Amino acid sequence: MKKIIFSLLLFCFVGSVNSENKWTQLKSGTTNMLTYVDFLNKDTGIVVGDNVILRTTNGGRDWEKIDIELNTILSTVNFVNKNCAYISGDLGLILKSTDSGSTWKKLNTGVDNTLYSINFVTPDTGFVAGLNGLVMKTIDGGETWIKQNSDIYNNIYRISFLNKDTGFVVAKYGDISRTLDGGITWQAQQSGCYDELTYIQFVNKDFIYVVGDNGIVLTSKDLGETWERENSGTHLYLNCIKHTSVDSAYVVGHQGVILKTTDGGKSWGNEITNTTERLISINFPEKNIGYAVGTNGTIIMQSPEYIPIDEVKNSWFKQASGTTNMLTYIDFLNKDTGIVVGDNVILRTTNGGRDWEKIDIELNTILSTVNFVNKNCAYISGDLGLILKSTDSGSTWKKLNTGVNNTLYSINFVTPDTGFVAGLNGLVMKTVDGGETWVKQNSDIYNNIYRISFLNKDTGFVVAKYGDISRTLDGGLTWQAQRSGCYDELTYIHFVNKDFIYVVGDNGIVLTSKDLGKTWERENSETQLYLNCIKHTSADSAYVVGHQGLILKTINGGNSWRNEITNTTERLISINFPEKNIGYAVGTSGVILKIIIEKDIVSSEGKMIDDLTDDFSVVCFNDIFEINFQNKNVGAYSVYLYDVMGKLIHNEVFFENNIGLCKRRINAGAPKTGIYVIKVVGSDLNANKKVYIK
Repeated sequence: MKKIIFSLLLFCFVGSVNSENKWTQLKSGTTNMLTYVDFLNKDTGIVVGDNVILRTTNGGRDWEKIDIELNTILSTVNFVNKNCAYISGDLGLILKSTDSGSTWKKLNTGVDNTLYSINFVTPDTGFVAGLNGLVMKTIDGGETWIKQNSDIYNNIYRISFLNKDTGFVVAKYGDISRTLDGGITWQAQQSGCYDELTYIQFVNKDFIYVVGDNGIVLTSKDLGETWERENSGTHLYLNCIKHTSVDSAYVVGHQGVILKTTDGGKSWGNEITNTTERLISINFPEKNIGYAVGTNGTIIMQSPEYIPIDEVKNSWFKQASGTTNMLTYIDFLNKDTGIVVGDNVILRTTNGGRDWEKIDIELNTILSTVNFVNKNCAYISGDLGLILKSTDSGSTWKKLNTGVNNTLYSINFVTPDTGFVAGLNGLVMKTVDGGETWVKQNSDIYNNIYRISFLNKDTGFVVAKYGDISRTLDGGLTWQAQRSGCYDELTYIHFVNKDFIYVVGDNGIVLTSKDLGKTWERENSETQLYLNCIKHTSADSAYVVGHQGLILKTINGGNSWRNEITNTTERLISINFPEKNIGYAVGTSGVILKIIIEKDIVSSEGKMIDDLTDDFSVVCFNDIFEINFQNKNVGAYSVYLYDVMGKLIHNEVFFENNIGLCKRRINAGAPKTGIYVIKVVGSDLNANKKVYIK
């Protein structure tokens, strides 16, 4: 009989079994009307609305409310590049950001019209349009604005440019006007309708969509020379349209409507949104990831059908690092922002490891350690006496002069200015001026020091080859050798609190001290492998990484250890937990592992120890998965079985005639040992379970 471990996955989608992708409600943290959404990439986006600016850096999972005095309705936000963005709104308001939307500066427009739309073609050149046919242009990043004659005198709801020369405006009473010379002259176009037009979207240099009131969808295949009205199948007010390919596009409107076309606008189908709020704007940072916003703080998201790998709990899984270089150390500032260093490489993430950016810097050496000091300041040490410093959270790095060419295995700063470095042949140095000058110290150790770590500005330790440990209580002025009781290579020291310390090393060495290093006790790690790094997640829990893909975990302060399943044999060199339930490990061949910890519930011999939810549970009998769920309505259900990488390996649809507790057995065809996700979707159920088959 196979042993099964279950845990509830919290990421659920909303929708019907027949929809390719599902729309699910996100928590915006506001009930204000939201009028526009724009994304820089799949992670970073901004939403504006009635007296509110929201910003996400993790694909909409969290929305931060930007602290700024507004007292007005904002109409549009426009990302120009990774740093520059603009917002327009009521009373002639234009805001500019040069830090990806974190902070905003008010620009002087010289008008008090409502500015419904803003569009920049470069960080400096842009256009704004609004009440009573107003169009203005800037060529100096919004410092000055010049009015243009748009040949329209009604309210303009959208201005959009294909390039610096070609642009359109759409307005009340079916008005469309086009410029081919960057706004110097505008020519009215024949739209063939008199409805309020709200949005224009370029698909390519010839193909354009326009939407508006009374279900209006217009298309042009000749850059606006002629327009054709398509049958949208609705008379609702349509607010915005965005394309995802030449043939596919989405429209949002009143009463929660989202329409989709897959044939270039010839026919449209309704998406299931599970909302009746007025949807005002839609955006697709990628063709399979979309967001729509509207009244009452509504933000809904469309995601692919697969289960995201970083939602699989309690299991170490690989992340794409983009390199095969050896990775030697990892440190996180918070759950989103982290840095990995290694052999001639620096990687940085700002979205919890979903993407790793390779920092462009000439290195040609192995980097040993990275140390975040605060949200701006970080340091790196490496071979040939190298120390790098960053003052912008790791985006850029400056080389410091150390005056030595020793390998510097470890660096640790207690403040942005005061820090220590240690390395080859017992070298220890201290700086009190942010790395500008370094003073050598006598560590009382003459072997290679692999780790230096300070509890505070006074108390610190070094660990080294041949079981050497040395301690300082006066900020490095003097060092005293400690008796470790072993002669193995010691690689890492880690403080749990002011008294409790771990040390790890070769031959499975795990040492603990409960008296700030005065005495040391060797724990039974049950391995002889080389151990490289240890980090705690609580007073009792800690993780160790080592050779052959080893990760050990203790939950009793180091008295006993158990192996974690990592599915790798690479040498793991460093581990970090930015939060107690989120961990990362790095090692050879560019490997980066991540875990999201959630309590497991165990079932054996087909008997559930505990039900994770009253609505959905799973029991395994050899190759058969029995799904138990509460059915509230007669109808169709889809069952999906995914492997740990999100690949669909089994799918079937069944119709349930009974109401109440229902059971359905699924023959998945003898799945191999590993982690799987079972997902059930129906009219009143959308849930996932993780299944671990041993």
